[in-house]
Amino acid sequence: MNALPGGVDGEDLEQLVWQTRDRLRKHTVLTGGAVMLAGVVGFLTVASAVDLVLPLSVGLRVGAAVLFWVIVAAAVAGAVAWPALRPLRVDGVAYRMERTVPNMHNRLITLLDVRRGRLSTEAGDEFVARLIEQTRGRLSDYAVADVARPRPVKAALSAAGVSVAVLLVMLIAFNDRMPTAMARVLRPTAAIAPVSWIKLHSVTGDRQVLQGEPVTIEAVVDRGSVDGLTCSLQGASGRWHDYPMAAAGEGRFVHTIEAVSEDYAYLLRGGGTWTATYAVKMLVRPVVERVGAEIRLPAYMEITEAQPVFDGATQISAPVGSSLLISAAVAGDATGGVIELLDASSSEGTDSVDNEVVWFDDDLPADAVTTGKLRWVNDRPFSGSRGFTFDWQREPFGFSTKLSKLAVERDATVFVYVRAASGARPATLTVTLAAGEAQYVLKWRSEGVSASDGDAGAAFTGIWRAGAGWVRLAAPVSGFAGGEGEALLLTGATFSVDGGDVMLDRMGVFRKGTAVVRKSTLTTTRTIEMSRVEDSRSGEGRPGDEERGGERASHWEGRVDVDQDCFYRLTFKNSEGHASASMEPVVVLATTDQPPTVLIEKPGKDLLLDEPTVVPVMARAFDDYGVKLVAVEFGSSAEQFDEEVPIAEGTFDEPRLSRALLTAVDAKERGLEAGQGLYWRLVARDFKGQSGFSRAFRLAIATPDQGGDAVARRPGALGGLLEQIAGLFEVQGAITEGLDEMIGSLLPADRALEIKGTVKLLNPDGTPMSAEQIQQLFAEMDAQMAGEQGQRMAALQEQLVRQQQMFAQLQGELRGAADQAGASMLSMPQEELVLRQMAEQAEWMGGDRPWDQLGENPGWLASLEEQMPQMGQMLEELEQQVQQLEQAREGMGRDFLAAHEEMMAMMAEMRGQGALNVMEDMAMSVNQQLRDIAALQSQLKEMSEQTQIGTAEELEKLSGEQAAFDERTADEIAESMELMRQMYDDWQSGTEMFAPWVPPRRGGNQTPVEQDTPEEDPQEQKDEDGDEKEATGAEDELNWWDQRADFSQQYQWLSSQEDRYQGRQRNVDRPRDDERDGDRGQEYSPRELMSMHQQAMGDQLTQNSDELGSAGQQMSQMQQQLQSMMQSMRQAGDAGQMQQRMSAAMQMQQMLNSPQMMRMTSMAERARAMQMMQRMGGSMGQAYLSRFGGLSGSAYAIEMPVGGPVDLKMSAAQRAAVYRLPPSRREPLLQSMQERGPEAYQELIDAYYQQLTQSDEP
Repeated sequence: MNALPGGVDGEDLEQLVWQTRDRLRKHTVLTGGAVMLAGVVGFLTVASAVDLVLPLSVGLRVGAAVLFWVIVAAAVAGAVAWPALRPLRVDGVAYRMERTVPNMHNRLITLLDVRRGRLSTEAGDEFVARLIEQTRGRLSDYAVADVARPRPVKAALSAAGVSVAVLLVMLIAFNDRMPTAMARVLRPTAAIAPVSWIKLHSVTGDRQVLQGEPVTIEAVVDRGSVDGLTCSLQGASGRWHDYPMAAAGEGRFVHTIEAVSEDYAYLLRGGGTWTATYAVKMLVRPVVERVGAEIRLPAYMEITEAQPVFDGATQISAPVGSSLLISAAVAGDATGGVIELLDASSSEGTDSVDNEVVWFDDDLPADAVTTGKLRWVNDRPFSGSRGFTFDWQREPFGFSTKLSKLAVERDATVFVYVRAASGARPATLTVTLAAGEAQYVLKWRSEGVSASDGDAGAAFTGIWRAGAGWVRLAAPVSGFAGGEGEALLLTGATFSVDGGDVMLDRMGVFRKGTAVVRKSTLTTTRTIEMSRVEDSRSGEGRPGDEERGGERASHWEGRVDVDQDCFYRLTFKNSEGHASASMEPVVVLATTDQPPTVLIEKPGKDLLLDEPTVVPVMARAFDDYGVKLVAVEFGSSAEQFDEEVPIAEGTFDEPRLSRALLTAVDAKERGLEAGQGLYWRLVARDFKGQSGFSRAFRLAIATPDQGGDAVARRPGALGGLLEQIAGLFEVQGAITEGLDEMIGSLLPADRALEIKGTVKLLNPDGTPMSAEQIQQLFAEMDAQMAGEQGQRMAALQEQLVRQQQMFAQLQGELRGAADQAGASMLSMPQEELVLRQMAEQAEWMGGDRPWDQLGENPGWLASLEEQMPQMGQMLEELEQQVQQLEQAREGMGRDFLAAHEEMMAMMAEMRGQGALNVMEDMAMSVNQQLRDIAALQSQLKEMSEQTQIGTAEELEKLSGEQAAFDERTADEIAESMELMRQMYDDWQSGTEMFAPWVPPRRGGNQTPVEQDTPEEDPQEQKDEDGDEKEATGAEDELNWWDQRADFSQQYQWLSSQEDRYQGRQRNVDRPRDDERDGDRGQEYSPRELMSMHQQAMGDQLTQNSDELGSAGQQMSQMQQQLQSMMQSMRQAGDAGQMQQRMSAAMQMQQMLNSPQMMRMTSMAERARAMQMMQRMGGSMGQAYLSRFGGLSGSAYAIEMPVGGPVDLKMSAAQRAAVYRLPPSRREPLLQSMQERGPEAYQELIDAYYQQLTQSDEP
């Protein structure tokens, strides 16, 4: 509150206004609430009373309910909410107060304005004081009730009280009817019976009934009398069906549902009223959806993991002492389950059998003439290898035969096997049999399908019972052809369905007969309770549980101890005690744990040694449940063994069914001398303690007079191989020296040789040499070769041929040593593998190169010089490997296992080093690709800058350069993408390949014409149109690159690299028909188009560079990992830690055997061969690639311009055809021929002349 000037205050008057305002709002809200209550309660009372006296229809009740809620909403909003929330201005309240006091003349409002500062007080304090005094004096008799009068509030509250009182009286007076009437008004669509004197109730009420069982619904009339009642049933379809109820005594009525097949809702009607809705819930008989089993092996086997048994197995084999854990998924409210153990007893007797005669099975009769289309399918046929079904349109099909008729006796039965897909069973299957002129229509309706009018013409109708899998549908001949008369002679059949998915198989007839059979009787010997297993996740079923009718199946488990052969089956019951259908018993065979078996693979025979030495033994031990130990036994005869020696690392803690072993028998350690021998064998034991023995072999030392092939000897020493490698080092040095002299003297000082994909000769300024310059340089080189250089060349060739011969000799020696190692009983198995790998390496280094053709290509010198250091390193590695192998051989006598591990580590190291070399090659390829892309990006940046500021002349030149640049860029990107595809299986590129730049046509959106298909010489056309072109003016030529035009039809389809752009340079392309007639696109100038294209190409290069960089990082990580493993192996070897070395070797073997590493190795070898071919060139390079690269036939040529067709190797006919072409076709064709050869364009030339012959123009 603000104080008045001079300290005079009128706060009491303002406070009086606020009190009046608050009282006025309270009265308004209270009055509105009372009015709302009176109206709502009154309307509900009236509507309920009307329905009580005269039951309202659903429509009237809906209208009344809508009106009721409209009244409620309007009363709440208008009478309560709005008065409580609407703004009540103080000035308005003051005005209403002044109206109740005489002679106020706005004094109260003026005072309020003065207190709030809204009115100037320049009159002074005296005026304000007099205003307050006069206002206070006139309000001395004022009371708040003068404005907020209580009478309306009292009246509203009285009306509300009366309405509520009337409603209470009616509820008390009609306590059994009024609530029902009110409920009918408030819930107009609910099935609430109207108030009536008749009173009904259901004796049955809610009931649970087993599926297929009957249920009787009983009603009683408690008050009043009725002539009859109706039972209204609602099934799964949601529709109500009325059934009259039968009288069953005074005031009692019943209705019976013969077989409950679904859940029902029902209510009883009669006497103008009805009951509440009740439910009949169908109890599903427990259904075993899935049965699984797993075997828990005996504890002595030390196999803790359960052995799974596949679902649906009818026979289970388990060792004695194990236990069988049986699980089942059961649908249908199962409350308990048991495993019944059964014992079988057999007896002989007779039984009825069906003697089937098959008409056709895997194919129709050989002479069958078919109508319609049938499909043969091999999806789980009933018998044979396939069945048949309908085509996709389900059209009828059939056949007729003259040579393969089927004779059918009158007491026989026709059959056909059918199988319907789940949920796709047809309503009716029809088979029409032809017997001469007679036709017999046989129909089978699916179970639950009602008969139709079409059944009237059928000779036989049957029911196709529901069931999974194959079902035999049968029709007695007597049922459709009569039981008297001669046999029917069937000549054909036709099949048809009315939908669904059905497969048929094996049709014929059968006759009943008897046969002597051995019958087995199963008797329950014991039952085992199963327990229900709840999943640990609340509210969720187990992963194997299935759903039926929206309910998840329950999961049950039980355990059976296996001690003898038996049968078992599962039985489940629901809450009513109803059991599941009987399942086929499962056979349990109690097997005996068999002793292990051990086989000696090498030597596998008796041995006579030339001296006491170590004999390597390769063996394999087997057991049905796991080998625990393998040892060597020694004896004096094949029947008597008195000493057992454990094998190092021959005791196993983890059971495995098969064990491969490498051990040795040391004759020297056994003390054998010349003429002495012993017998030995291997023994294997399983975890039960049972033993198995290998065949016994004799090991003896030869006497001096014994010899020949019968004596086993160690392979020869490898010293000769080392001598050959030393000789290769000498030749290598001579070749390197000769190469340095040759390269230093052959090329002029101002010339450079670039080797990058293809060989290019460069001028001093870095530009490629022209054809004339290259020919002149070749002439100078030939002149030099004729003198001193020729002698040097001959000497170098002689050294290279000698080196090649020495490598071939080394390769042969290595292969011979490998053959010896493989044939010898005294060598380790790894020796042969190591030697053969060395031989392949020697073959690669020697190669099959035509050294007599070195002068064909100037790139061979640089290529050889680059290879020499690598060749020397490979020779050093080969020498080291031979030395290590020799050391391992010598160490066999001291420590066989250590020598074996050393050889294994050596093999792993050889593979690892090879893989590192592969990765280095790959890294070089990736880095080279990155450098090439960086160069392209730099060039593109310069071209983009030139595009922004270039003149018309410069843009014309730049446009042509851009097209050539795009071709190179596309090749570079494609090469890098292929590189990454080879490196990674799951690699997906984010690079979008755009089509090469196509210079825009003058004339904007006019239809383009193929540049390479003119009918006339462009020079002639230029002459004819010369006058018109002169009129164009130089200014238009200069400004054309900045003139906007609609180029949409020319560029809208050039958004991706399509097949037609691969390897082609075209200035225009023909638009598709739908594009030619399309709407005009946005207009651009040619300069803008080229700038946009350059930006897109830049994005491609950036994306490709990023992908390459990422691939390079991943490969670098693999390389570092492999290097770390190699280093660990070498360090462990230097420190004598063989266990750590072998562990690192095993890890490295796993990495080297990965698909990615194998793929990288293969690709690196091909890339290396390709690089060698490109550097060597000519037939020499082709021979090398064909021998080692696997890419024979790839073309290679030095890049040089060609002056005309005379410089190309064309036939006379080709040359004449080219000269006859118009210049507009001839020049581009010649330019392309120098890259791809004339044969590649012969088809194009022929097509052109064919076009000329078909043209109407001369």
